[in-house]
Amino acid sequence: MALLTELQQFAAVNDNIKGNLPDKLGDLTQVTHFILSNNSISGKIPEDFLENSPLEVFMVSDNNFNGKIPESLTKISSLYQIFLDNNRFSGSISEDFGSLPSLSTLDLTGNRLSGEIPDKIYSGSIQNLYLGGSTGIQGTLSSAVGQATNLVRLHITGTRISDGIPDELFTLPFLTELVLSNNTLTGELSDLVAVLGGTLRVLMLDGNKFSGDLPNVAINDLTISNTLKFDRNSFTGAISPSTCRRKGDGRNDLQIITVDCNEVTCSCCNNCEE
Repeated sequence: MALLTELQQFAAVNDNIKGNLPDKLGDLTQVTHFILSNNSISGKIPEDFLENSPLEVFMVSDNNFNGKIPESLTKISSLYQIFLDNNRFSGSISEDFGSLPSLSTLDLTGNRLSGEIPDKIYSGSIQNLYLGGSTGIQGTLSSAVGQATNLVRLHITGTRISDGIPDELFTLPFLTELVLSNNTLTGELSDLVAVLGGTLRVLMLDGNKFSGDLPNVAINDLTISNTLKFDRNSFTGAISPSTCRRKGDGRNDLQIITVDCNEVTCSCCNNCEE
């Protein structure tokens, strides 16, 4: 381990590594990139892991880590990308992630997390936020999401968050992907979704408890969206011919659109017979 004291980048991907992390590995002080994804590593990551390193990227995706997310990851101010997806981490989501001044990507998908999504996680620096696949996550999608003014991708799927989509979300100037599939969200889709027309490419609301007529005029204004998924809800109404005329294979064409065909009239939806 003494030979590694000056190590700056540690990467071992798809190497079928098993067992636990060596304790001494967390004592390194020069590491900027720690990438250990797609292995079979298990056990807990120590609370103080790499806390004295100028860490920028921490990626341990697709392993078998468990226990709480190490506290050091919420304190290293140089971090800008954290990937903890597809492990077995448990416990709550720390609000201290929102205090990391440079954090642009946080991926906690596919773990066993619980509790509410803290308001502070919607920081001004965050661009990509992935929180899906933990059925223990509950509460609501807070109006604090409007504070994440640089947010590009918001994916919250397979949780038990409820209530509606706050109006503040529709004010985000750079949002390109809004994926809220398979939660327990309710209410109507606001006409304000049209405000996202210049940026939004993916809108997935399928598998919730939304209701009311789909806002046709607003959906028409989503002029660069490739994917619109509204099925497995209680939406009613119709998809307008103007929206259907956007169907095609080009980058700015509408490629996928789904509804509940018995409740919503649609002549171009991928899951409805013509």
